[in-house]
Amino acid sequence: MRQDRNKKIIFSIVLCTYNRDEHIKRCLDSLLSQNYPKENYEIIVVDDGSTDATLSIVEKYPVNLIKHEKNKGIAAARNTGLSAANGNIYICFDDDCIADTNWLSKLSEVYNEHPEDELLGACGFIELLKKNSVIDAYMDEIGYANPSPLIYGKSKNIFGRFFSYLKNMFSPQIQTSAKRLEVNEIWGANCSFPIKFLREINGWDEKLSGVEDTDLCDRLKKKFKDKKFICTKEAILYHDHKLSLKRFLLKPFSRGSATLRFYQKNHKIPPFFPFPIIILGIALGVSHYNPILGVISLLLLPQIFYAWWGLNAFKKKKFNAFLFPYLQVGYEFF
Repeated sequence: MRQDRNKKIIFSIVLCTYNRDEHIKRCLDSLLSQNYPKENYEIIVVDDGSTDATLSIVEKYPVNLIKHEKNKGIAAARNTGLSAANGNIYICFDDDCIADTNWLSKLSEVYNEHPEDELLGACGFIELLKKNSVIDAYMDEIGYANPSPLIYGKSKNIFGRFFSYLKNMFSPQIQTSAKRLEVNEIWGANCSFPIKFLREINGWDEKLSGVEDTDLCDRLKKKFKDKKFICTKEAILYHDHKLSLKRFLLKPFSRGSATLRFYQKNHKIPPFFPFPIIILGIALGVSHYNPILGVISLLLLPQIFYAWWGLNAFKKKKFNAFLFPYLQVGYEFF
């Protein structure tokens, strides 16, 4: 009976959750409302040691529920889901997301369009559930939580990577009209991978929670050099991030130790973001002679160094984009 069931299941959706009782119901409702054959996907919920009402809510749903007795982190939760998965495609799903009704159908089209074993993985496109603040507008413009562009993986030279960064800032790859994009790597909320590839590299590194997906993609690319990652903009997820300015700025800082371990482990040079240091250095130098001019330079220099936002403001008539340089310089600084 179990073998027959396994043949029908194509996708194993692994929803990892921790203390999200206010979100988990709408998340599960969206997964169970997919216009995709119910016999062709399973939902595995890994409760990573929740202490709120999450467990009692999930128990009411027709899902495979696995509970960690204590919080182990997202990488460990993903690995628990991998051990339990019966399908041949593993889909990561986050507990602050809501899937569009067509999400799974559109994601399946990507795999159907490519020969078996050609893809390392595929993902959909994330849109913000709410767009009420300047932070929301900024995140929407940069495609926050969406995959990194292919251009980022083309150069190992630190200056070549910096040039790729500038090129993508002025002409973002993810904002093209193409429905399908080959990308450098895929992350978090709705990335998917062939399960046999995941098991061959022993899943996620549990010491790298915070950058676990970047590490996973890096290892997959090294192991299977002739394969690729594809993003489809038709498979839409809505993300309820609820990031305050403080949390937005401190997020890269809080992941700093895990990020450092990733670069050390893989013998990589970290990304190069010189603008915040240059801006701060110039402003401090000017303020040494004239404090008022120092403050003025601190306000004006981000507009110069991150000039693509000013161009974007005029091009799209979205004048809140003039505030984006300050968000970006802060984010890159941390």
